[in-house]
Parts: sequence; C-alpha cells; structure tokens
Amino acid sequence: MKYIITIIILGLCLTGAFSCGDSSDETEETDDNGDDGDCADVPDLYINQFSVLHYNSIGGAFQIENITICNGGGAGADANHRYGAYLSTSADGAGEFYTVFESGTLAGISAGDCQTFGADTTVPGIPPGYYYIYMFVDIDDSIAECNEGNNAARSDDAPYFG
Repeated sequence: MKYIITIIILGLCLTGAFSCGDSSDETEETDDNGDDGDCADVPDLYINQFSVLHYNSIGGAFQIENITICNGGGAGADANHRYGAYLSTSADGAGEFYTVFESGTLAGISAGDCQTFGADTTVPGIPPGYYYIYMFVDIDDSIAECNEGNNAARSDDAPYFG
C-alpha cells in the first residue's frame, strides 16, 4: 500500500505552519580559530528547506524536492561541494546514518544566494523502523565556512519505513 508523506521543514517554519529549527541560526558564531566570526569574508552554507515524498517501503521510490541550499556568508562558495540525504533512527544525529542520496559536485553559490535541487532515488536496504530524514550540505567538508555546525537539517518527525 502506498503512502505519500510530505515533509517540509524550515520552509513551513517561515509561514508559521510548523515550529522547527533553522540550520542557519542567528546565534553568535565562531570561526575555525575559535574567535568570534561574522562571516563577512567567508562562505556559510546551510540547508534552507527540503521536502520528501516517499512510499514507506524499503526499495520503494524516494523523491526529494525543493532542496534549497543557501550561502549566508559574505563570500562565494566554490564549485566543489556536494549535498546528501540520509536516514537515521536518532533524533540527535548520534546514531548510524544510511545513505539515501549523494549529489555530484555542485556549481558555486554566490554570497547571499540560494540554489534549489531535487533527486529521485529509492529507499535503501535498512531494517524496518522509524527514521528521521537528514539533509547535509558540503558533505565532504570541502568549503571552509565560518560556521561548519549549521550544515544539517532534519525532519521534524520520524516516518516508518518497512
């Protein structure tokens, strides 16, 4: 039986439909040296939003739409970064991750700009259970950013795959 679940994070937060965290938080940040950084001279990539359509069956269709990656820093990000989608039973990201999709190399993103992507793939061979859906930008850590800690976004709920 097919179930279609749409998970929209962050984008719906902007409209007030859901309360969820934004990976581009407004807290004071530190650079790689531990000093206070303002991101004026370096990129800062983050996942602005994503939505996923899936059919809850292992090996079934898994469609990721509206993956919006933004650069909130003051400098452009070179064209040598990638993004990925993963499943985990852990809400805090401490558990095992199962790869759903990893992109090829993306085009650069100018300071203050965003790019939107999509991907069609299948649910990987995972044990049946409830999984959070994670999106990560700069999965190879190839872009030196002012805030490396905001490269992930997670679904608010954990749909069942089985």
